[in-house]
Amino acid sequence: MQDVRSILGLSIFENATIIAGKNGLSRKINRVSFTDCPIRTDGMGERVILPGDFFIGSLYIFKDNLDELSNNIKFYIRYGAVGICVIDEYFTILPKDIIKYADANDFVIFIVDRETPYADIINQITKLIMVDQYDQIMEMKIDSLIHDKLNNLEAINVSKSILEYNFKKYYVLYSSDTFKSNNKREIFRTMINKNSKKLFIRYKLGFFLIVETSDDKKYEQLNDIIDNIKGYHNEVHIGISGIFNEIESLKDAFRQSITSWDFSNSTNTHIVYYNKLSLYKILYLIKDTVEYKSIFSELIGPIIEYDEKYNTNILDTLITYVECDGDYRKTSKALFQHENTVRYRIQKAKSILSLEERNLEFLECICLIEKMYKLSSDK
Repeated sequence: MQDVRSILGLSIFENATIIAGKNGLSRKINRVSFTDCPIRTDGMGERVILPGDFFIGSLYIFKDNLDELSNNIKFYIRYGAVGICVIDEYFTILPKDIIKYADANDFVIFIVDRETPYADIINQITKLIMVDQYDQIMEMKIDSLIHDKLNNLEAINVSKSILEYNFKKYYVLYSSDTFKSNNKREIFRTMINKNSKKLFIRYKLGFFLIVETSDDKKYEQLNDIIDNIKGYHNEVHIGISGIFNEIESLKDAFRQSITSWDFSNSTNTHIVYYNKLSLYKILYLIKDTVEYKSIFSELIGPIIEYDEKYNTNILDTLITYVECDGDYRKTSKALFQHENTVRYRIQKAKSILSLEERNLEFLECICLIEKMYKLSSDK
């Protein structure tokens, strides 16, 4: 369901001026109607106004009767309308009492130029609402797959209805949706969907891209796709599934891309491939359990306590050391520390963990610490 802010994001309203109700921009729109015809206000509200109504009009029927205009605005508000787009042919501003009343009730009023064609306004809004309905249907289908609400045959049929093209091999990408406007999102959607080997689907607060590939081990088109996403988003977090060749696996592809995306957010890693998560897959499944928190406290707790007590950076050094593949020189450059300082801190970590004489076990331990720390919300 679209809100008033989404309507204002349409290209046709890029020069619109909001004159009242700015706090109501998040109100949801259920229906769009014209308001250049007289409306009876004597007890017929429930018949002509529905909660979520949004109106478009020039208000010409009120140009010589401001009291009646005020009564109609109050009428709209009383029965749950969310706002009105006023064509400035007769009004370029409204009386202060109307603006004050609209502000108090979060009723959005914005003005657009009289040269703006009615047909273009209604076409863009109608398209937006239809696309939103399509997105809601697709989201429900994907939810039914991901949460195992269907038997095998139902799941296959739903998967086929989502993946209309016959992709022989494919992967799924999931990314946050931080498009600055509906218009920019739809430009991106159109660009993606004009290629029959790609499909854009909005889902929750992000979007999926289903992409066809001809190779079991090659993510074709991926670099271009990522560059396109970066062109619309300041900070990118992307999760990428494995490559599949059966329609029955679509739900697994969705799940994998979301898991990878969730991990990319948790660790502030821009792009994460599910197939490269390795141990992370296991840790991710148990990260909210009591056992995970107990292991986290047992392994990382003593190091954090030491750092806090002596104002050192042992934990940060350990994590960087693992990220640098155990290379002292690379770690020292990454931390802007002398190499001997890094060696001292690693040795001190061995002492804190009581693993001075067990080097292999120490390496296993710090690899686990690095992964658990990145996944932890308590870090």
